[in-house]
Amino acid sequence: MDARRDRLTPWWLPLALSGVLAALFLGWTYRLYGGQPEAIFHVGNPQQATGYDGQFVYFMARDLNLQRVMPHLDVPAYRYQRILLPLLAHLLGGRTPQGALWAVWGLNFGAYMLGLGFWLLWLREWSVSPWWGLLYGLWPGLLLPLRLGMPEPLAYGLALAGLWAFHSRRWRWAALAFIAALFAKKITLPFDLAAALSLGLAGQPRRAAGWLMGVLAPWLLWQGWLWVVFGRPGVGLGGALAQPPPPVPFSGLAQALLALPTLWRAAYLLVFGPALLLPLGMAVRLAGQRLRETPTEVWAWLAMGHILLAAALPMMSWDPFAVIRVLTGLLLAFWALALQEKRWRWLSRLLPFWGALLAFAVAR
Repeated sequence: MDARRDRLTPWWLPLALSGVLAALFLGWTYRLYGGQPEAIFHVGNPQQATGYDGQFVYFMARDLNLQRVMPHLDVPAYRYQRILLPLLAHLLGGRTPQGALWAVWGLNFGAYMLGLGFWLLWLREWSVSPWWGLLYGLWPGLLLPLRLGMPEPLAYGLALAGLWAFHSRRWRWAALAFIAALFAKKITLPFDLAAALSLGLAGQPRRAAGWLMGVLAPWLLWQGWLWVVFGRPGVGLGGALAQPPPPVPFSGLAQALLALPTLWRAAYLLVFGPALLLPLGMAVRLAGQRLRETPTEVWAWLAMGHILLAAALPMMSWDPFAVIRVLTGLLLAFWALALQEKRWRWLSRLLPFWGALLAFAVAR
């Protein structure tokens, strides 16, 4: 990378480019489906496992009344644990079909831009080109949920805000952002654990324990309320099609591959293998090296947390449309470690495969 050229690149240019492309993607989707929210969010019959997860956010944004919305939810406790996006969309006027569409899209787009902005702050911290911000801005694990009305853009935007606040030692702001991220989607839990581990290993175990308890307490209380109302908490690895973690690490991936037709299996290995599985292995190496040198490195702990998460994923979560969302946190941690180590060759060789994933998501 040409350091002088990178210093001349305005930080807002990748931000603006990503925002324009994301907005065009949403506009193309709106036109393709004739502006019909139920088509855009892939609404189906949850009892028949059709449609897609964005439909649950859509129905909850329109009406938060338990009795009226429950027939539209496959597992109400599981869906209500992700309350933040539908609640905010409802408050913004999402009580009609069009209102829900624009409220969900508007909130997610704002959160997507927020997350990208904080990612660019990290890039500046590491003295690398702001153009690497396009890794986040064009990542299909964020663009596909943005288009389908799912909570990942909001969850990861808040998680990155919390991580930057934590790095800046603004403990309260970090805690608030992490709490909000958990209420968007619990997949951001590794961010909380990584931050607490980093703080504890920096010689502040009491502060770390108290801080982590403060982050988790509201979410755990919410799980208790869900248990009282629905007879079960919202934790789990899916809705109506949920599966338990596999008995052997990564055996869920093996089961998913064996279940695919031969042609799809080859395509999965040729595209998803380099795009997702290679970064997973590289993240193990980078995180291990970094933790031996700097045990307090939060990005290394974040990578380790997501590696453990990947090992526990059931077959269902290795579905092509699911895994690019589930492993977004792992890719963030891998990018962070690789960029800090200036592993340009690794990253440049993986770019075509990430581009193929982007085309895959747009075609979806």
